Amino acid sequence: MYCLFSFLFFFRIIVKFAFEINTTDTKNLIPTVVYGSDVNAIAISNAVKSEKPARFKIVAFMDKSSQNKSKSILGLPILYKNKKVSVLLRKQKATTLILVEKSLTKDEKLQIVDDCLENNIKVFSVPIISNWENEKEISLKIKNFEIQDLLERKPIVLDSKLISKQLSNKTVLITGAAGSIGSEIVWQVLEFNPKTILILDQAESPLHKLSLEIAKFDQKLTVIPILCDIRSKKALAKVFEKYKPTIVFHAAAYKHVPLMEENPSESIFTNVLGTKNIADLALEFKAKKICYDFY
Repeated sequence: MYCLFSFLFFFRIIVKFAFEINTTDTKNLIPTVVYGSDVNAIAISNAVKSEKPARFKIVAFMDKSSQNKSKSILGLPILYKNKKVSVLLRKQKATTLILVEKSLTKDEKLQIVDDCLENNIKVFSVPIISNWENEKEISLKIKNFEIQDLLERKPIVLDSKLISKQLSNKTVLITGAAGSIGSEIVWQVLEFNPKTILILDQAESPLHKLSLEIAKFDQKLTVIPILCDIRSKKALAKVFEKYKPTIVFHAAAYKHVPLMEENPSESIFTNVLGTKNIADLALEFKAKKICYDFY
């Protein structure tokens, strides 16, 4: 009886072990780089390896210090961040980054996240963990990086009723509407049933594409695409005079700082003088509110 029990016990262990080996297809695991090289990064790596089912395959670690570039962790190289993160990950054929390094500033995180998103690289983060020995707890806390992770405060909770009161059945003008920030404002504003939404931008193709997307979303909504450069006060004045917007969301601006530092005059014409044109006309034509929303 004892021999039979022992046989069944070990047989179950062998079957389970064989099943785990067969079901963990390393080809389907996501090649991943861990940004960090301290004990926390090692704990993350060990937790990832013990995950069931497995998601990631750690291929390298990354450090912003050059002191560790010739070293390795768990047999994996430590990449020295002397180039863009996307370039280093591409060399490793990695498509995912797990941010573990806690010494990164908010600006450094923002730069890394922007670089990754522009190159279709997924970013994950790990919040503060109290028990680094509990590998299951660690793996469960690896989550998609969210914009709230860059905030050094609690997210602001919006008052939907108050926003609805301000936007519902109103004429809303959104400048830079075809851009990344402007288009998001457009979709947010649409949820509050404005009477008319004016989407203004100087980029023809993106503006046309946005207007078609909105038409698919709601054909009854009055959406007026306006091709206009905010640097031309005369052209802007015609828009304000004709439509008399109640609310203005101003998102037309150059936002790539390094590029604009090389082209300061263009930055001043658009970000400074263009903004002044919007503010002056909003006052002249008695818009109730103007919101500035750019970097």
